[in-house]
Amino acid sequence: MYAVRGCGLSGRVRPMRRRAALTTLLGATTGIGLAGLGCGALGPAAPPHLASEGIAAGRWAVLVAVPPGTEAAYVDGTSLLSGGPPGPLFAVATAARIAESRLWLTAGHVPDAGFAGMSRRCLLDLRLLAMAGGGSGGLPAGPAGSWWHVWPRDTAFVVAAFCLTGHRAEAERALAFLARVRPVSGWWHARYRLDGSGHPPDDRGPQADGAGWVPWAVRLWFLTEPDPVAAVTGLGAYWPMVAYSAELIATSLDDSGLPPPSPDYWEREEDEPTLGTAAALLAGLRAATDLARRTGRWAEAARWGAATVRLRDAVGRAFGRDGYQRYGTRGGADAAVTFLGPPFGPSSPGVRAAQRRALRRLRLRGGGVTPGESWRRDSVAWTPETAMFALAAAASGDRDTAGSLLSWLDTHRTGLGAVPEKVAPNGSPASVAPLGWTAATVLLTLAALERRVPPPPPAA
Repeated sequence: MYAVRGCGLSGRVRPMRRRAALTTLLGATTGIGLAGLGCGALGPAAPPHLASEGIAAGRWAVLVAVPPGTEAAYVDGTSLLSGGPPGPLFAVATAARIAESRLWLTAGHVPDAGFAGMSRRCLLDLRLLAMAGGGSGGLPAGPAGSWWHVWPRDTAFVVAAFCLTGHRAEAERALAFLARVRPVSGWWHARYRLDGSGHPPDDRGPQADGAGWVPWAVRLWFLTEPDPVAAVTGLGAYWPMVAYSAELIATSLDDSGLPPPSPDYWEREEDEPTLGTAAALLAGLRAATDLARRTGRWAEAARWGAATVRLRDAVGRAFGRDGYQRYGTRGGADAAVTFLGPPFGPSSPGVRAAQRRALRRLRLRGGGVTPGESWRRDSVAWTPETAMFALAAAASGDRDTAGSLLSWLDTHRTGLGAVPEKVAPNGSPASVAPLGWTAATVLLTLAALERRVPPPPPAA
């Protein structure tokens, strides 16, 4: 969800995620052009179009975005196109490549819960995205254009998905990338270049929520390491970014206990704190405090624990009294209410009731979810938000709601089986596919249904 820039418009523009014109993946390397989606920041929006059917293993590049409308299928258990690739850019499905891909899948765990096909495709798509950064370890949000950058938030969810499916090497490469690009001052950038230089790809300002999602992902990595000694030893590589993020959150809280205004997952400028920022930072502060306690860092645990209480109470006062609206007392329901409660924080009847209420208000007639009541009313469903409501339900024991949302996601995949970023009002997949954040959240939801997700940190 990104504000469109350079469209000749003044003032605040409509937030749209990765909406800039799509370019060919890796420049001219793939030879596959992806149509731009245009500006359309204000006024009636054109119906969104599908930018890619999915991704496949490339002959020269790691991955190739498959153009919309391509009639193709994968060799089972792989990202290799079957029946002869539709062009010279795609890798040939040799016996060795097929065996290697299937071995990777079986080396981990494929969550099922009745959605094994979607689970396998999400895992294989995330694997290709994880390989795209090469030596940098960077994990792009999607396969082309404006998605071809690294968002700390999206990467954190992919790290969690890899940890819960037994693919720790991929998770650790992504964490190492985040450790290298950790800011030396100020908040994390909204996104980073894939090369690992630590530079943002444009002049978009910092985005506070990365400071919350990074510690949350590291805690999940720590808790899923089967060897306790290896967990403590390995944490040393990631602790500096955990400590930096937690200290930044703790020292940023104002007299009311809230963080400063910042763009959140809607990715637009804000003049006041939003639920999306406050809830993400609370999740990260809880995770960092728990890690500090588990590893005997008592001074940090005490300091961050006190800050957690301040932020928790502030969120309750500012947002909880009016049903956890986007701006506390106004703005309507926001999908960020899913950032509160399991698997990010302790269970709360009030939070779960607010999540159910928000889902009723944000669920579209076609079954998907819109980001918020104050979001553009264009009947376009967003899969990350839909998957987040599924995850919140699964982690809270509401299997029926989780299953219903997963079924909607499953039936609105592309012809190649990728989860798209959006679904158009007519029910067709739209925007880029796959979107890493959605694929990861689907896997987290399935893992939660299998009761594989570690419990959230205890109440402060």
